[in-house]
Amino acid sequence: MDLKNNIKVFGAFKKTVDGLYAVITAIRVLAVILLVLQAIFLITENGKSFSGILEKIDL
Repeated sequence: MDLKNNIKVFGAFKKTVDGLYAVITAIRVLAVILLVLQAIFLITENGKSFSGILEKIDL
């Protein structure tokens, strides 16, 4: 393979790695959101009433 093809292959590989990094970051953000929601539900009324939480924050 010549240098031009190597650069194209490495560019495609870099785009793939960047895409996977974006997917992993999105999954991590979703996991943190779910953990925060879980903590809120465990702290407030054992998580039995979502409407109670909405009333407390005036939504």
